[in-house]
Parts: sequence; structure tokens; C-alpha cells
Amino acid sequence: MAQQLIYKKTKSHSDGDDDWIPDSAQGTDKHKFTIPADTKYVRYAISASENLGGYEVKSSPKRGATGDQNVNVKWWFLPFGNIKYTLRVYTGNVEIIPIEVGSNNWIGQALDAIKQGDNFKLILGGHDARNLFSTIKRLANDRFIPLADASTVEADDMPGAESSPAAPIEPMVEPITITIAIVLAIISIAAFATIAAIFIEAIHNGYNANAKHKAGATPLSDELEISVVKA
Repeated sequence: MAQQLIYKKTKSHSDGDDDWIPDSAQGTDKHKFTIPADTKYVRYAISASENLGGYEVKSSPKRGATGDQNVNVKWWFLPFGNIKYTLRVYTGNVEIIPIEVGSNNWIGQALDAIKQGDNFKLILGGHDARNLFSTIKRLANDRFIPLADASTVEADDMPGAESSPAAPIEPMVEPITITIAIVLAIISIAAFATIAAIFIEAIHNGYNANAKHKAGATPLSDELEISVVKA
């Protein structure tokens, strides 16, 4: 059974009073909903627009839950800030969640997926896809250390991310396992540090990852999929 959207709600919080003094605030929204008969809860997803603000899901149903449920979302903003988010709740079967890097709240989506134990894939296109895959491919000959074994590795043992010419891009390449050595090298590259930080969070939650690149007719049409899956 494909996943079905059963609940969608947008909440917005900001300093809405009429005085000239900027305020900060925080609170918790309790979203109540009912799982339809003959279906089971599978996951939530949040898209958000933040300005000096943020959110955190404090509680959510266990996968497979039925009946009346709720998701509690803590929110906050600093002076001159605001937070607006949309919560979506799904029922159905477990699926690999596609997340486009650079899309609305993609970082939050990835962290929420890890928090819920969901498998997901990060999708990049264009020059970023080609440059990141070139880096991964160049580093792939280093020591093979699965992500799930990262806790046994010392950072000083890892190779650096020194600059070197990128390897030629082939039209299609089989998936490359992303090792902890690769992650620690990538995190030192400013353009990809956030992606590496997502990998590190995944490491601590028992995930493995692999990257598959498809070269387009031009660099702008390249595509890179990085699957992040529970070990």
C-alpha cells in the first residue's frame, strides 16, 4: 500500500503585538488526528520557513500506530524572528524518502527521517552532483570502513581532503559505498559540509550510505543519488 497523506496543518508564529519592542517566544503545538480504519501510521514530514527561529518534534506515534494520535511540535523564535511550518502525516507502507538537497527544509527533512528510522536518499543535480561524486570517487580507494563502524575509528587516522584533479566522470557508475574516511574528508569541504554532517548523524543511528552517479549530456544534467539506509 502506497503512503497516503491523512493530515496536513500549517502553523505560523511571530511577534504579533503592536509595541516597538522585539520579543522572543517559544511554545508547543499539539496536532491531533485519527488514523483511518484499516490503515497504520508510518511517518510525519515537515516543511518550514525559518527566520531566527526553528522547530523540534518532541513526540510522535510509533510506526504502525492506529486510532487517535498526536504529534507535538516545539517551536521558537528570537527577537525579529518567526517560524512557519507545515506538518504532514502519512499512513501506509515504509518507503525510501526522496529528499532534494537545497529544497525547502531539506536538512530538517533528513534529520526527521533519521529520527524516525526512515530510509531516505539525497538527490543532487548539476555541477554539485558532478563535483561531489568526483570527490567521493577519488576518496573511495582509501580504507573501507562502513558507516555503522564509525565509533571504532579515530579521526586522526582518516585521510585529508587535499585538493587534487577530479577523476573523469563515466556515463554510469555502480554505487560507491560512502565510508567514514570519505565523510571526514568531505566535511572539510565547505560546499559539502552540511551533507557530511547529515552522514555523521546517520552514523550514530546505525545507517550506511552509497552514492550512484548518472552523467548527463552536460554537467548541468548530471544527477547524484545518495541512499542512506539502516544497516
